[in-house]
Amino acid sequence: MPDFTYLNAEALRTRQLLAAHFVRKCRHVLEIGGGENPITRWLALLADNFEDVDGWKWHKLVTVVDPVIAPWENEQIEGVPWVVRHLQMRIEDYQPRGDEDGLVMLGFEGEGHCDIEVVCRLIEKARVTVIEASCNHMPALRAIGDILSRDIHPVTVHLATTYRGAGVPEAHPFCERNFYVLDTEG
Repeated sequence: MPDFTYLNAEALRTRQLLAAHFVRKCRHVLEIGGGENPITRWLALLADNFEDVDGWKWHKLVTVVDPVIAPWENEQIEGVPWVVRHLQMRIEDYQPRGDEDGLVMLGFEGEGHCDIEVVCRLIEKARVTVIEASCNHMPALRAIGDILSRDIHPVTVHLATTYRGAGVPEAHPFCERNFYVLDTEG
C-alpha cells in the first residue's frame, strides 16, 4: 500500500481549509475520500467565521464517503449543530439523498479508483464542486480532463500548488497539485 502520510503535513492540510471555504454556503456537503483528514473538522473550525445562510448555521449535513474511514455519526461537531456522517463505503455504494449541493474530492485518484460516471452525476447535482489531485498522477489527470471536458459547470478557480516543508518528502512528485472549483453560479 502506498505511503500517504505526507498528506498529514501541515502544508498539505491547507487543501481542506481551501475546500471548506468554497463549500461554506452549501447545506449538504458530500466528500468523496477524506481518509485520515476528512473535511468535517475544517468546516467546524471555520463555522464561526462565515455568515448564516437563510437562518442555517452553515451546513445541516456533512457526509464523508470513504472505504477506509472509521464509521462515525454525530449531531454536532466542535459544538456546531450539524448531522455528520462518516460512511465506510465506496462512492458507487452510496445512495444520494438528492440534497447534496457541495461536493469535495481532495486527493482525487480517478480511473480505477471510482466510477467517473457516478462522480459526474454527483457533480451535475452539486452547486459547488471542489476537485484536487496530484499533477503527476496520470489516472487523476485523465479523469479530471474527462470531467472538465464535459463542461458540466464552469471552472471558477484553478490553482496550481506546490507543497514543501516539514513532513513533506523532498521533491515528492505528488506534492505538485491542481485545485479546481466548479460553481453553477460562475
